[in-house]
Amino acid sequence: MCPDRQILSVYFDNELISPWKEKLEAHVSGCPECGARLEAYKKTRAFLSGAEQPALRAAEDRIWGKIAPLEENHRKTAAARGFWGGSVTVPFPLAAAAGIVLVAAFALLLVFRPVNTPVSQFAGIGMEVQSISDMSSLLEYLDSDNSADMVIIKLPETTFTSYGEPRVLRAADYSRNNWKR
Repeated sequence: MCPDRQILSVYFDNELISPWKEKLEAHVSGCPECGARLEAYKKTRAFLSGAEQPALRAAEDRIWGKIAPLEENHRKTAAARGFWGGSVTVPFPLAAAAGIVLVAAFALLLVFRPVNTPVSQFAGIGMEVQSISDMSSLLEYLDSDNSADMVIIKLPETTFTSYGEPRVLRAADYSRNNWKR
């Protein structure tokens, strides 16, 4: 059984490694078809590598003569455009999808923006507003017998540094009775 053309080509280029190279040489010495194919490879290589072929050299010169001006023209136009001078094409469905995403994101920002309610607004609806500046004042206020249903604590608008891991707090652990000493 004869090897395929790729293996013969690898053997002809002397790239076949040792154990298979010897087996293929033994096969080629006894097979007239593989010997003829290797001879055809030799003739093709001799024809393509021969410098005495005027038709081949003339064709090569004509091709390079046509390619060189195109390459020079491309180099000049690329230099004239600069880095940002090129154009970018974007498929219409991709541009439309990007536009829809941007409009949806803007709409979500408008709908779900945080609402900052000043403390002074609560005073207008019958709620008592008291400003407490430190933790001990807050604890005293919570310990007093005020019957407030709701306490709003406004934190200062500075950045806080987290110390440790957050804990789960239960409302039952922090009722008014637990705060009394």
